Amino acid sequence: MLKSSELSPNAKTKVIVLAGFLGAGKTTLLQRMLSWQTDLADTVVIVNEFGSVGIDGSLLADAGSDVIELTSGCICCSLQADLNLTLKKIQKQFSPSRIIIEATGVADPQAIIDVFQDEALQASMTVDRIITVLDADFWDVRECLGTLFFNQLRG
Repeated sequence: MLKSSELSPNAKTKVIVLAGFLGAGKTTLLQRMLSWQTDLADTVVIVNEFGSVGIDGSLLADAGSDVIELTSGCICCSLQADLNLTLKKIQKQFSPSRIIIEATGVADPQAIIDVFQDEALQASMTVDRIITVLDADFWDVRECLGTLFFNQLRG
């Protein structure tokens, strides 16, 4: 893996957060992104699985990028500290130019972004964008899904 520090000594790792409810198509979008004719050798993917069994990580195993799974919780709440430590380890070990975080379907993107308030992460990473995948079938029941639905859209 080519280290981003070899590209530019002051370059920050760009972070993309991929959000959306369960079944909305986040993993499918991520698979397509990873299949683009772009050099993704210096990209690390973090997949957050709410359950203890990682399904999405196995779907991405042959994607050509390093895939790291955080399971048994949500990175926006119970696994926030784990996400912080994982990001620091990734930066130290790989120094990637890009990190893609696929959040669990119940994650609030803003709470994930809050992890990047850490000084060490701010010095080496920048949140480039939040991409929210919305299944149009959920639109009709948006009021039933509560504030999380709108928080995901707001990103």
